[in-house]
Amino acid sequence: MLAQVEEAIVTGTFKPGDKLPPEREMQQVFDCSRGPVREALKTLEQKGLLTIKNGPRGGAVVRSLGTRQLRDSLGLLIRNKKVPPSRLAEFREAVEGAAGGLAAQRISQTEQKKLKDMFREMALLAKGGDAPDFWAMERKMHCELAKASGNLMFEWVLTSIHQELPSYGDLYPSAQKGIAESLDHWKNLLKAIDQGDIMLAASLSRLHVRLSHMQHHLTKDDSREGLKNS
Repeated sequence: MLAQVEEAIVTGTFKPGDKLPPEREMQQVFDCSRGPVREALKTLEQKGLLTIKNGPRGGAVVRSLGTRQLRDSLGLLIRNKKVPPSRLAEFREAVEGAAGGLAAQRISQTEQKKLKDMFREMALLAKGGDAPDFWAMERKMHCELAKASGNLMFEWVLTSIHQELPSYGDLYPSAQKGIAESLDHWKNLLKAIDQGDIMLAASLSRLHVRLSHMQHHLTKDDSREGLKNS
């Protein structure tokens, strides 16, 4: 029930200012007792999605989404596969390109060191043939790069995306070729960031997403996926 109501708010079925159905009606719709309904509403209120008003004219009213709610909501949309893979890659290419360019301009020495340490750890995982841990670390690298952009919106959005990418299933091949190419992408990108080359860092970030999407065989029939997941 909680997930269904939350998704209805996120996708706009319930809009800001809308009043949710009375508790008794929700009990009938979800075939549950009063307790679970109240618990779900309380959780949604804590997430900042609802305002609970007491009294005869009270009830649960949908709130406008703030930045934290937008971040959580984006994760929900991705987790439920509401965005076809090619559209997600298209969005990532644009946003991660901008984040990469900003990182070259704004990255701190501490952030530079952390990215280099993560890259070395990723290289060790590649050498050991540990594909799952390699790709998990690769996703963390993307999140850290977004943080280095100095823009909280990029950080929140890209962190949500990369935390939820496993929801799409086995996106990453175990082939050593894919791992080697990813390492090469990151090596060149980190070099551009070290040199403060904004344009090159942005270009390499976009290219990395584009080539990864092509290599990981995410070019399925997105029109069918969109219909299936709508």
